[in-house]
Amino acid sequence: MVLPAAWSKALRSPGGTNGLIASGALLVITPLLFFGGPDPTSPRLFLSTWSLGHLILFGALAVWVVHRCPTDWPWYTHWLFTLGVTALLGGLAEIVQGIFGRTPSFIDWSWDLLGAAIGLVFLRILPRNKLGALALSSVVLLFLGTILAPRFLIAMDDAIAARQFPDLATLESPLELSRWRGRDYLRITSDHVHDGERSLEVTLPPGLYSGTTLAHFPRDWTEYKGLEFYAFNPDATALPVTVKIYDKIHDTLGHHYYDRYNGRRTLRPGWTRIFVDLQEVRYAPKAREMDMSQIRHVQIFTEHLKTKRLIYLDSFRLLAERPSRP
Repeated sequence: MVLPAAWSKALRSPGGTNGLIASGALLVITPLLFFGGPDPTSPRLFLSTWSLGHLILFGALAVWVVHRCPTDWPWYTHWLFTLGVTALLGGLAEIVQGIFGRTPSFIDWSWDLLGAAIGLVFLRILPRNKLGALALSSVVLLFLGTILAPRFLIAMDDAIAARQFPDLATLESPLELSRWRGRDYLRITSDHVHDGERSLEVTLPPGLYSGTTLAHFPRDWTEYKGLEFYAFNPDATALPVTVKIYDKIHDTLGHHYYDRYNGRRTLRPGWTRIFVDLQEVRYAPKAREMDMSQIRHVQIFTEHLKTKRLIYLDSFRLLAERPSRP
């Protein structure tokens, strides 16, 4: 085990600085395993980063455990003991979460183990030889990087979306693909473009419903009069589609048909400009007004499709003024 002499007392003493910080982190973060946190309508960056608390919590647990273990243990004994404690407590936490209405997750449990490993690397509890220490540290940091990288890209695209607004999707950046649902049937392409250099190709497989959803964008549309985008139909036959828009409240009311905006459009061969009057969206729900400050999704889909079709979408933007010719 490699520990600088100057750190030995501070890191291994239960009353040391790191021990106190670890104890505080355990007290603060542990309740969050069972209470609080995001819901399905929360911003995607919040949703994606919330589970990182597992890394912090069990990294703190590793520090707390090491402080209470014999100082003469070899490094591998610390790893086996600490990861064993983590596996047990993490597994119990996932089981108990089910009592509080949460879903136990193997991924969260694996993150608990990674958090403990990060804590052990932080304490430099590593093989004595430099190559072994470097290899073990590199593996742990590689796993950490695979977790952090997608969240970094989400943060980047959220910053781009905020800068682009009131454009909702220009499709010029490959990062924008993360704003959409149904990505197995989507690709950013230059085959058919209305503005700029790229658009979104949507494959519509046969089925009852086929389409895609723009799910991540700035939610407050209160200052705008219309939504505009362009759709390209490469086939010789027209394609009827529905534009569906709903708010955060709709998510809590059972997704009933009469509680959202449903606009029918026909995509004739070539480019079609789609304009949605946001006044109609506001008053589309039968029993209330749409909350225009909390718009959740814009969905474009077809129904009862018999054969596969392609469409191309481009230039989603909000308009501050209602055009004279919608």
